[in-house]
Amino acid sequence: MRAFFTTYDFLTLALLFAVPAAIGWWLRPDLRARMRAGALLSLPFALTERFFYPEYWSPTFLFDLIGTLGFGIEDLVFVAAFGAFAVTGPSLATGERIEPWTAPLPWTRAGAAVATLMAIAVALHGLGLSMFAATIVTEVGATALVLSRRRDLWRAALTGGMFITGVYGAIGVLYEALLPGVFDRVWHTDALFARTVAGVPLEELVYGAASGALATVVLPWLRGERYIRRRGGAAYT
Repeated sequence: MRAFFTTYDFLTLALLFAVPAAIGWWLRPDLRARMRAGALLSLPFALTERFFYPEYWSPTFLFDLIGTLGFGIEDLVFVAAFGAFAVTGPSLATGERIEPWTAPLPWTRAGAAVATLMAIAVALHGLGLSMFAATIVTEVGATALVLSRRRDLWRAALTGGMFITGVYGAIGVLYEALLPGVFDRVWHTDALFARTVAGVPLEELVYGAASGALATVVLPWLRGERYIRRRGGAAYT
């Protein structure tokens, strides 16, 4: 069994990320619909794997689907699990509730937002940025745009970004412990930060922070929701 997971390193990582999503699903039944929405919105991002492989990393895929489809089963598991967990970051970290506030945007707007993010990242990559850098620039820009329209979400974005980064880092430490040397073998970070934190590439932590902040604010923006403090029940403004 260990040999299987050592060989299929990306599958191992994807399954590790499914653990916090499963815990959140179990602990907070009130967030399950939200987690389903986060997973659904995240699935299209699996298609961007072709731009990361093998420039950023070169894991092994089940059935070598990266060579035929440009992405793998692992990508679907990873983005769905990460998306489901990330959209609930502040609520899981602090116990905050989420309630309707304004009229939601049409779901066609949600699809357009996902397509636009993907298109911008790919375009930046085409202009010479690494796909990793293009992704981070796009996520930070999208988060800033949402926050310019919804200032009440600033605190949630910071909380979500920090919480997701912490969980992301903990999973990275466990991943390295289970598969010693995996980051050295699979990741290609020499052209980027080329630094690690507790053995985890800094790039991965930056990705966790940027993705966590964006995931925290994008659903409240699309669905016209706001976060409510656990104590006193006051809304953030």
